[in-house]
Amino acid sequence: MGEITKYKTFMAAMIMTFAAVGGGGSCAAQTCGITTVDTPVFAKDIKKATVQLLDVREPDEYSAGHLPGAVNISVNSPDFVSAVESAFSKDRPIYVYCRSGRRSLKAAEMLAAKGFRMINLEGGILDWEDKSQPVVKQ
Repeated sequence: MGEITKYKTFMAAMIMTFAAVGGGGSCAAQTCGITTVDTPVFAKDIKKATVQLLDVREPDEYSAGHLPGAVNISVNSPDFVSAVESAFSKDRPIYVYCRSGRRSLKAAEMLAAKGFRMINLEGGILDWEDKSQPVVKQ
């Protein structure tokens, strides 16, 4: 195979790979507007007076222990998105967490699709507590 043919084959493979992983200049709603951060960064950021903090776990989980100042709206609630739209502003990011980070990422994807900027806590409240961060228990 000639050098030009090898180059064209290589470039075609690269373009197909680039397109397959979503590198075409647009982004899926699942990733646009979502940043996942670790506990130290999350802890520092939520100290701001204007923070919007969302706990997407079930009410019994929230009562057992939650981050100070968090609002609880279960991601499994049928009116989850509308409840968040009523309670939170799109002008500032929402810091979101759950138990381990899975439900909060799901919630972040749903809300990012509606135009919210989301900051997701990697590892959830489990990692938060492992790092000896404060929790409110009711």
